[in-house]
Amino acid sequence: MQNAQIHYVGVGENEFEACTPMRIQINGRIISFYSGYWHRATNEKIFKFYATPSSSGVATLESVLYEAVALEKQKYPSHFIMVLAHWGVDFLPTQAYQKILANRLVQQGADLILGHGAHTVQSMETIQDSTVIYSLGNGIFNSDGEYDGYPDALPFGMIAQLIFEKDSLNLRLLPIQSNNRETMWQPDFVQLDDFNQVADYYGDIDFNAINRAQWPYYFEKKIL
Repeated sequence: MQNAQIHYVGVGENEFEACTPMRIQINGRIISFYSGYWHRATNEKIFKFYATPSSSGVATLESVLYEAVALEKQKYPSHFIMVLAHWGVDFLPTQAYQKILANRLVQQGADLILGHGAHTVQSMETIQDSTVIYSLGNGIFNSDGEYDGYPDALPFGMIAQLIFEKDSLNLRLLPIQSNNRETMWQPDFVQLDDFNQVADYYGDIDFNAINRAQWPYYFEKKIL
């Protein structure tokens, strides 16, 4: 990826490199990106894809990523820190351990956490002024759908759009269809009836704007 000049984060030749942020400057503001995967013993024993001090792999959310986030906030307090978290149980609601990890990351300095890995939309909340989206669900994903066996799992995903202005940052969430058995592997933005299902799921979340007037429909939340 380096040779192709493709940005990447959350992986490296060792744990230190995997926990190194990717920094991007947008409209005068520096965004520090981190990415991590929650630790699972099976993944470590069978696949061995977690980075260690002496071997390559992906960063874990329980690794020195905490210290890396804290150091970034300490050295560069003006940087906006975003953590991309791969966690959750397939097709199930937000798990207690996700909330524990989210609180730890916010304590260390994370300003925004965008989660994925559960293959369905999960809850969102604000922790000490930091926004946590526990799961965006699937984007373009080649599974067979598999929602039939999980009636409580919404068959939708979210496209997350960050809108950077000079003095503000807004997060826009655009729901898409994720059940490939219905879309024939061609996801698209939802129609209004499905959008309202997502709105009901989010309940009393304090969005700054909800667009039901024009397709594609979206939720928008002020981050900064």
